[in-house]
Amino acid sequence: MPAICSIDLSQLYKLSEGSNIGLSPAHFAEALSAISLRFLPPNATSREQHDFYKNLHLKDLALAQACSRGVSLAWEHFQTRYRENLYTAALVLTKNDSIARELADSLFGDLFATQGSKLSSYSGRGSLEGWLKAVLAHAYVDRYRAQRRVVSLDQRLAAIGATVQYRVEPTHTVQLHRAIEEACLTRTPEQRFLLAAYFCDEWTLAEIAKSLGVHESTVSRRMDRVLRELRRTITANLRKQGISLGQIEDSLQAAAHDLPFEIRGVLLRGINLARE
Repeated sequence: MPAICSIDLSQLYKLSEGSNIGLSPAHFAEALSAISLRFLPPNATSREQHDFYKNLHLKDLALAQACSRGVSLAWEHFQTRYRENLYTAALVLTKNDSIARELADSLFGDLFATQGSKLSSYSGRGSLEGWLKAVLAHAYVDRYRAQRRVVSLDQRLAAIGATVQYRVEPTHTVQLHRAIEEACLTRTPEQRFLLAAYFCDEWTLAEIAKSLGVHESTVSRRMDRVLRELRRTITANLRKQGISLGQIEDSLQAAAHDLPFEIRGVLLRGINLARE
């Protein structure tokens, strides 16, 4: 694991303002070490380490870590800063005030948990607000899926697209592009037709169903299956290159906003569907 020299750690802790919200230097160092192990190669140079830590959202990271450890002062800061913002994002998703409140409150309950809080997984590589919106989107998709036996692919995509704004730089851009290309090229002709029609030509599921002479729900199920297979293939290709699952997840989420449209569509629509 890349070492963090004492001088750098002291400076980073000061920049994080962790002392203002009750996060100890030891706990801050523990969080940084875990993040370093996850995202920095063992042989990272001093310059690479410096650039990595410089680009972290240190204040957000300190706040998330303090909250995940149950520090009451940190929670006061967290709720003041994010509670209403998350409600607003939930309202955009649900278009219903009471459901939005319930969704936001449920998420806060999960975040507030002293054991296994989702906040402990926040890496600081993107803004905490963006990360929270992505978590909210996942929660909404899971909730909607649990309530409906057959969920429209279009509705799920709208939910994801409305809130996912979590942006970080992909750590393995070249490998990721290659893995995506290989995964797409190995699909069957019918699967490639579905992907091209939906993502490139922007056909609706109903239009695709009409062209194939099948029911729209059949197309939706086939599309789900293609996206699952794509995600598995992409992940397998990257794992063969020694990239960890955590790095793959972050790279996929980051790249979903920056790749050409057809690839962007595959990624963005694969992130949440693959969690089933």
